[in-house]
Amino acid sequence: MPLRVGIVGCGTAGPAAAAMLACRGCSVTVFDKAPVLNPVGAGLLLQPSGLAVLAEMGLADAVGRAGSIVRRMHATAPPASSGRTILDLSYADLRPDLFGVGIRRGELLRLLLRTARDAGAVVRTGIEVAAIRDRATESELVDVAGTSLGAFDLVLVCDGARSSLVASLGTPARVRPYRWGALWFIGSRPVDESAPHHGVLEQVYLSTTGLIGSLPSGRLDDGNEAVSIFFSARTDRFESIRQGSLDDWRRSVAALHPRAGEIARQVGGPAQLLPAAYREVVLPQWHRGRVAVLGDAGHALSPLLGMGANMSLVDARTLAQAVSAHGVYDGLAAYSSERGGSIRAYQRICRWMNPFFQSDLPPLALARDVMMPRLCRWRWSRRQALLTVAGVKTGLLAADPLP
Repeated sequence: MPLRVGIVGCGTAGPAAAAMLACRGCSVTVFDKAPVLNPVGAGLLLQPSGLAVLAEMGLADAVGRAGSIVRRMHATAPPASSGRTILDLSYADLRPDLFGVGIRRGELLRLLLRTARDAGAVVRTGIEVAAIRDRATESELVDVAGTSLGAFDLVLVCDGARSSLVASLGTPARVRPYRWGALWFIGSRPVDESAPHHGVLEQVYLSTTGLIGSLPSGRLDDGNEAVSIFFSARTDRFESIRQGSLDDWRRSVAALHPRAGEIARQVGGPAQLLPAAYREVVLPQWHRGRVAVLGDAGHALSPLLGMGANMSLVDARTLAQAVSAHGVYDGLAAYSSERGGSIRAYQRICRWMNPFFQSDLPPLALARDVMMPRLCRWRWSRRQALLTVAGVKTGLLAADPLP
């Protein structure tokens, strides 16, 4: 009899785990409370760690067609001040064949869902799972009306940083909302492979209180390139920005980042500025019994390193391999053990670095702007920075082999 798997949440970890477990002969059902699956946010950067998982799923070519190759990350001070380079990292400095892929969240979800369904997973939307009831040999999922949704041998909690089910592990999660988030927008520009910004994630830093970035995010039907721009702001200022003068906002973006300013002119109204608030979620472990937590539900962190989707994909692969090799109980223990080093490393790195980029502490910007160019020039520290963004760190000075 196939292993019955119930998955709560259909962001990145949920459908990825569904696809990989269904391919291994499991009977998989995914539940999501949204009537229509429409991911929040604009673009994300798939790093080598996440791309390696997608390649194992047979999605390398599809992701390449849907996304934009990103070969370099470049950050400067605003043109009105020094305009000098603060960060400059190229994947080729780590290994010539490495790169990232900028992709719209909706496109990534479409590919994962198609793969999961093709493998035989069932996806049920408009259903909110309210509880997990443990029995002697199985776990039952129950909706908000108290109706049983079925019994499962393995339950995966993948319902994001605001998960209502993590408490089912019996260990309290430490949840800390970030005061800073971002406003997102997807625009477009002609593809110009000779342009200096082609294949580059660009950011501009103004002290610690202003950050604007642009991420190539795939080809559009009209042949142009999608570009995601993100504008850092305190969450308590989101509405005042969105309800204020769009012209003033466009001018502030253009003053920081002229190329992002060109995209900002395409914003037609405040509803097109998508607010994204973030939080840190820390758990002592990521399983109990036959229940495991994957993705942001178990280890949400700031978007500083763009690791969320990549860590979710690695979670899904690690869990599927562990359960296949060791069964449910030993497999989940192996999953928690194997993922623990990397999860804790990235949480520490983001926690320590975030105030230097998003905070009400402008003096920290001086230290950042002095040290980061030097760190990018020194061979050892540049390699450590690239290993970090590649998604392979398992400790502050330790890393898995590159994929």
